[in-house]
Amino acid sequence: MPNWGDTNDNDDDYCADRGGGSAPVASVTPAGPPTRQRLQLKPRSAVRSTGASVSSSSKPSPFGAARTREEVLASKGIDPKLVEARIERKAVPLRLSKDQDEDLRALRAELAHAEAALRSANENEMPEEVHRVRVDGKKKELDEMIEQFRTVNLEKQKAGGSDGPRSKPGMGPVSGR
Repeated sequence: MPNWGDTNDNDDDYCADRGGGSAPVASVTPAGPPTRQRLQLKPRSAVRSTGASVSSSSKPSPFGAARTREEVLASKGIDPKLVEARIERKAVPLRLSKDQDEDLRALRAELAHAEAALRSANENEMPEEVHRVRVDGKKKELDEMIEQFRTVNLEKQKAGGSDGPRSKPGMGPVSGR
């Protein structure tokens, strides 16, 4: 049985064959089993510079160098309030009366007819400038009509005070049941 406290040449050769150099020397205490030598650590390397650029937290931000939408828009020279107003305007659905809906359908049909004529002129290699002007005019007319309906309906909505579904007269909440 080997004695762990003794070192001999065979142990050194064994560790050198394995690429480890010499075997760690175990110390023998008179009262018990052999113990390992205490690990001798080198002092810590110099701490990073404590400049103003070091943040208080050592963790990186999960958002990286992300900025708020308002900061990004301001850096591009765009007013965030205008963007917000445009988003709000798109978020509100356009509710049309029957007459308004019929007018829009008729104008869209005219636009579709004009676009078909433009495609046909393009395919037949005919002059298409007249058709292109007509299509652009119909598109502009459609946009203006939608905007007009939107403003009229918003004014009606503000005057009415309610933007919810309208109930029939006399069909209020049921009471006394």
